[in-house]
Amino acid sequence: MAERDFSEGGQLLRRISFGKASRKLENFITFAFNCFAMAGKNQLLRMMVLDGMLRRPEPVRMRQMIVACMQHPAMLRADSDVAISERTIRGDLRLMRDSFGAPIPKRNVEGYQYSDLSYSIFQVPLLQTELEVLQQLGSFLNQFEGFDFGNELRQIIAIGQAIPEVSQAQPSVDLGLPGNQIGNQWLRPIYKALSARTLLRITYQPFAGVKEVSNTFAPFLLKLYNRRWYVLGKSSLRPNLITNYALNRIQAVAETTGNYEIPKDFQQEHFSYIIGTTLYLNHPIMDITLDVKKPFAHYLQATPLHATQTLLEESESYIRFGLKLRENHELINTLLSLSSNLLHVTPSHLADRLRETLQLMLNQLDK
Repeated sequence: MAERDFSEGGQLLRRISFGKASRKLENFITFAFNCFAMAGKNQLLRMMVLDGMLRRPEPVRMRQMIVACMQHPAMLRADSDVAISERTIRGDLRLMRDSFGAPIPKRNVEGYQYSDLSYSIFQVPLLQTELEVLQQLGSFLNQFEGFDFGNELRQIIAIGQAIPEVSQAQPSVDLGLPGNQIGNQWLRPIYKALSARTLLRITYQPFAGVKEVSNTFAPFLLKLYNRRWYVLGKSSLRPNLITNYALNRIQAVAETTGNYEIPKDFQQEHFSYIIGTTLYLNHPIMDITLDVKKPFAHYLQATPLHATQTLLEESESYIRFGLKLRENHELINTLLSLSSNLLHVTPSHLADRLRETLQLMLNQLDK
């Protein structure tokens, strides 16, 4: 059985702070990833057999452990043709001792036995409330469809065999993330390449035109905007620009070789000053002011247009907001969505851009 790759989920889960809910949760997740890091299911089955034998009152011999492993029903169902050698069992015992902290003396003339017979590598000393935290986290992560983090967490919980399968009841938190959307199948391979800083060969279908485009792509960032996933990075077709691809327009993704290079002038904080995913580094960061009519302005107070939004002034009829953003088409569309609630905009060239767009729309409607 091939080794499971839990590196992406592991990186995410290990960054989560459980606070006082406790250190035991982090230890349990570490234990689970030690299991997943093993050569495969057969090794985990052998360790389950060995764990039970090492807790017996009398020490067990190497031959006894080999026979017990080979004759275990689960092992027979897994792979009846696999021979288990003394070297294999010694490797399992070494892993149990070094990675799981099992109290197995390195040398024992009479045989093998835990020095603490109450010990088991499969003990999961978690309180019910702590297990519930893991269940809730699994439900939460399931909403990131395409990454499969929630499924990985369920498998982590299942290793302990301490709780039933995670309930299929409706989650108590709904992030409104797009589920079963075209393109979500590319999330995991792109995230894997992004984390490992490796190149991809991406085939993309633009909205304009019918011809597919293939290029070598260095992914820098995955971004969710307007319920659609985008990947931003450096394309071999436009090496001097930051390119963004909507995942639902990607036709194929494959790993490829080459030098993964991030432009010297690229910083992730650049994306802190845009709405959406289109980044033009040659567009300066603007100090924008918006006069928004009440009562709609109160909605923008509660739901800011952007993280840089601040309240500058308030009168009886309007509220003046401040923003720090680069110009792109997503910004223009966002400002147009304010409709008649938008009373005034600065800088003046941004107001001119809105007027031009509205005039073009009026001209088309009049035809």
